Amino acid sequence: MNNLNITENFKRNLLTEFKSFVYDETKLEIDFRTHVFLENQYGNYPQFRYSDAETIIDCVYAFLDKHFIDYDCRFNRSMDIESLRIQCAKDFIVNRLTDEIEKPLFYAVKNDNFKTFTSCSLADYCEEQSTVEVDAEDIFGKTVTFSVQTIDHEHRSDLGCWITTDNSNGDINYDDYPTFDINEIIYQAEQYIKKIQKITWASARYYIKKVSNDCFVVLEENRNFINSATSSYQREYEELETFSSKKDALSYINSL
Repeated sequence: MNNLNITENFKRNLLTEFKSFVYDETKLEIDFRTHVFLENQYGNYPQFRYSDAETIIDCVYAFLDKHFIDYDCRFNRSMDIESLRIQCAKDFIVNRLTDEIEKPLFYAVKNDNFKTFTSCSLADYCEEQSTVEVDAEDIFGKTVTFSVQTIDHEHRSDLGCWITTDNSNGDINYDDYPTFDINEIIYQAEQYIKKIQKITWASARYYIKKVSNDCFVVLEENRNFINSATSSYQREYEELETFSSKKDALSYINSL
C-alpha cells in the first residue's frame, strides 16, 4: 500500500483497533507513552520489557491474520523484536499494518461487512429446481457466483446439501472465500427459494409446493420433525407425487 494515501484518521482507527485486539488476546494494555522502546543500551527511553515486545510482535502477526493477510516476513520475528530497541513501537506498528492492510479491508473486518449481493436465481442445470445461484461481490469488487443446494427451502449440510462455485471442485472450503460471508449467502438463497416456491397447506398433514407454473409437488408433513437444528438427518416433508397443475395435486390429496 502507498503510505502517502494513508490518512491520520485511518492510522488512529487502526491503532485503536489494534490496542483493543492486543488487550482482548493477551490482557496487555499498550500505552504509547511508556511502550516506546524495548530495553536497550542506546539511551532510547522510555523503555519496556522484552516480554511486552514479544507480545506486541506476535499480536501484529495475529492482527494481520485476522485481516486475511498472508504475511511472509513473520520468520523475522526475532529481528522485528530487536528493531524495537531503536524504532518506537507506535511507528513500527503503524508502518507494518498500513503497509499490509488496505483501508476497505480494515473497515470490512471491523464492521463485519464483506458482501454485496447482486442477484439470486435458480440454477438452470438443476432439474429439481432446488439449487439457488447467489451472485456476491466482495469489498475488492471480486464477483463470485455461489450455487447453494437446498432441501425443503433450507440448506441442509446434514442431508448432503453442498455449496459450490465455478472455480471450486465440489463443496467449497469456507476458508477459501474469507471476504465473503458464506452464512449470509446461505440465508439469501433460502429466502429466495421460499419466496418463489411457496409451500401451502392443503388438508390434514398434506401440503403443495409450487415449483413452477406447471409443476406442483404434493408433500406429506413429517410429524416428528421439529426444526433443522434439532432434527438432524430428517426432512420436514416427504415428497409424494408431482403434477402439472394444482387442481390435479388437490385431487390426488383428496383421494388419500
